[in-house]
Amino acid sequence: MYGEHPLQYSLQAAFHIHSKDIMKAKIHLSQNKSRGGFTLVEMLVVIGMIAALAGISFPVYRGIQKKVEKQQLLMTINGIERAVDNFETEYNYLPFVGATYPTGDISKSTQYGFDGTASNDAFITVLAGKTNTPANFKQISFFEISSPKGSPGNYKDGLLINNDGTAELYTSYGGRYDVFALDTDMDGAIAPQMDWGALVTGKKILITCYGPDGLRKGGSANISDPKNADNIYNHWPYPGIDQ
Repeated sequence: MYGEHPLQYSLQAAFHIHSKDIMKAKIHLSQNKSRGGFTLVEMLVVIGMIAALAGISFPVYRGIQKKVEKQQLLMTINGIERAVDNFETEYNYLPFVGATYPTGDISKSTQYGFDGTASNDAFITVLAGKTNTPANFKQISFFEISSPKGSPGNYKDGLLINNDGTAELYTSYGGRYDVFALDTDMDGAIAPQMDWGALVTGKKILITCYGPDGLRKGGSANISDPKNADNIYNHWPYPGIDQ
């Protein structure tokens, strides 16, 4: 170094420092490249995989959701059955709508029949016991569940008690639970509306819940009609069938 000119030494030092800076920049650039985001192809592959998984999982999720809904509806139907049993234990007769106890079974074909929303609401009102009725003069609440979701005209899934004590029971689809028949003559057999050629035994009350389409097809032996495929019954397959 003693023989070198000061200017030459300065140039060499500057070149050495510059070379180190260039190497650092290259290393930094290489690191940035390795840490870069997805390419367009990679992003398209990921999006495709997510779409495929969503397409597979949605039907599975919807199937599970339908099973849960069905179980909830069956729980409510079973709750109505228990309410009828407890009503009988208390009064020694079955709940009825009207001023006098009916002769024979209550069904859609009798004068005390469950023919439409009003009569079904009246029956649930008797079980709820929030207002004085001839059948439930003690005003005992045999049936209680949570209030429905939604607003007037759009209630779903629950028991609405009006200011006058009348009750309205809504399904998760916004309809009503339909009482088909009641064994008010207490002979242990009821004729189901969907198949008048049969007698159901072991049930005091026959109830159904119409599915999301709100449809049913009545008449003899039409319980297997496609319109009834999504309906839920407490009496199908018929228990204790006798034809």
